[in-house]
Amino acid sequence: MKHNRYGTWKQEDRSVLLKDVDLRRQYGRVGLLRLLGGLLLGSLLVLGVAAESHAQSCAVFKKPEQVATVGNKDLTESSGLAASRRNPGVWWSHNDSGGKPRVYAFDSTGKDLGYFTVSGATNIDWEDMAAGPCPNGKPCLFIGDIGDNGRRRSEIVLYRVLEPPVANVKNQGVTGPANVFTLQYPDGAHDCEALLVHPKTRDVYLFTKENNGTTTAYRLPGTAEPGKHTLEKVISLNFTNDLVTGGDFSPSGDQIVLRGYTYGLVFQVDAAAIPLRGVKPTQIETGATIQGEAIAYATDGMSLWVTSERLPTPLIRVGCAEGSEPTVGEEPVAEEEPVVEEAPQVTVDASSAPDNQVVDNSSPQDTQTGSSCSCALGQSPGGASVELCLLLLFFVTWRWRKFSRSSC
Repeated sequence: MKHNRYGTWKQEDRSVLLKDVDLRRQYGRVGLLRLLGGLLLGSLLVLGVAAESHAQSCAVFKKPEQVATVGNKDLTESSGLAASRRNPGVWWSHNDSGGKPRVYAFDSTGKDLGYFTVSGATNIDWEDMAAGPCPNGKPCLFIGDIGDNGRRRSEIVLYRVLEPPVANVKNQGVTGPANVFTLQYPDGAHDCEALLVHPKTRDVYLFTKENNGTTTAYRLPGTAEPGKHTLEKVISLNFTNDLVTGGDFSPSGDQIVLRGYTYGLVFQVDAAAIPLRGVKPTQIETGATIQGEAIAYATDGMSLWVTSERLPTPLIRVGCAEGSEPTVGEEPVAEEEPVVEEAPQVTVDASSAPDNQVVDNSSPQDTQTGSSCSCALGQSPGGASVELCLLLLFFVTWRWRKFSRSSC
């Protein structure tokens, strides 16, 4: 039996105590390693997600070159353009106002692959189209009957239809029944010629054609069902010395392109299609055209393609300059937080929907927001600085040292 200032205890008690201390140290180390491993893994995941969400499609584009002439002479006013997601190498286009409700197919050499009549649609003033996902993930075509030169239309129309298959022959078919979205602006009528669909959220954006050197974006949520809706005003951008006549999302959703009659602008954007702060839009040439209104990304995001109204219809490619970096400069002009009018609730008859297309019982996708600590040098993707990460690691180390000392 031994004595110390804390009392009298036996040798076997000391053995038990030392064993307990060793166990606490052992499991403390394991806990710390697990914590540090979790922090490291979380940081890597944050960096990976940030890299994916800000993946750069193409920062600088080459000069345009005409690669072909569209062979179908019935496509007299190519006003919209979209790269097929179902048929590799195929492009879709349509005529402007007053034409038949048809979408025309051709390949990158201009070869005519026929047309399809859009079931349940009329062409009052079709101005643009886009390719994007249906609610069930299948490829759809979105067609905008959105033109309004006189700004008199109280309602405009969006059609969504399953993309039809295209064989290597001339097609003359009819699509499945189109979903019909009847839309209103929250602030009166606008002329509009640019329709964009986000490749992940399915949100639809309309960019107006204004005479004052700007354009305003309005949004229809991707979760909206066919019926009547009031659009949400999102942002206004400068588009000087021209009028916006077309646009598209990059396949990864990190860019939008807007074109006018004489030039185009490529914006780096966030998940809500808002241009990134501090990143200046890249101006591109769109080629010599009589009345250029259509533009679209290729499915790999590394080139832009352009057509024009009036025959012969040119097919122009704007390739990517490899190894280019984004240009940092002035911020785009944005409005203050807009007043959003809530869209009215409507009841949709699912029997009028295209096969396996419209009925979407899933809940709206949650948008992930907030800051995350990635411990990268400088500012992290989520907004937390390196100082915060170091402070967290210091705190964990301090707690471990304090725990180790108390165990002894």
